[in-house]
Amino acid sequence: YTNLGFAVNNAPEGATVKLLRDLTLYGPLNFATPRKGIVVDGNGFTVDSYSVGHAMKIIGYQTDITLHNFRLINRRDNVNDAYGIYMYTGATLNITGENSYLEAYRYGIVINQVSTVNISGGTFTTRSGEDIGSAAIFVNSASKLNISGGNFTGVKSGAAIFLSTNPSTVTITGGTFTPGATAQYAIYSVATGTVLNISGANITKGTKGSVYNKNTTTGTQTY
Repeated sequence: YTNLGFAVNNAPEGATVKLLRDLTLYGPLNFATPRKGIVVDGNGFTVDSYSVGHAMKIIGYQTDITLHNFRLINRRDNVNDAYGIYMYTGATLNITGENSYLEAYRYGIVINQVSTVNISGGTFTTRSGEDIGSAAIFVNSASKLNISGGNFTGVKSGAAIFLSTNPSTVTITGGTFTPGATAQYAIYSVATGTVLNISGANITKGTKGSVYNKNTTTGTQTY
């Protein structure tokens, strides 16, 4: 195939789609497939995107895709909607491999609309850092984030992980989390009712602490 989106969306169940060269894209990659177990192997290559919106969108309750050692950079600057990956309407994304790399202007991954992201390795960062919410991973809308490994880095005032106003569930059992140089916290949750479970992670303190969690059932907690 000469088109990555077409290759993934038409791959049979359990297939591996492997990149054979670096790619430069000027519009979004949209993945939506009912076939399970599809792996997209970056194979040492990089996808450079100049999309004014998300570089990649993963859509739909039936979509369950793994990115393995996949390198994606949205190089569009000064556009807040220029995400790396946008998760939508219940999709599931698995990111594996220590050579995985994701970079974008304000948000690396936006997890929205009851979606799930599982991360076991890789590096995730941004370039903007204009506020605490300018995070490598942005979680919202009753979604789920499970992290067992990887490096998550904020820049300037940005957190590594930011949980927005709608409650979600985040479980962290490993990984390294570093806030931006002027960020208050590495992991920051303003979502009342959010479930935030952290164990075994390496978290660098920001200017006020390492983790902030606002939860209506237990009060405001600062770690």
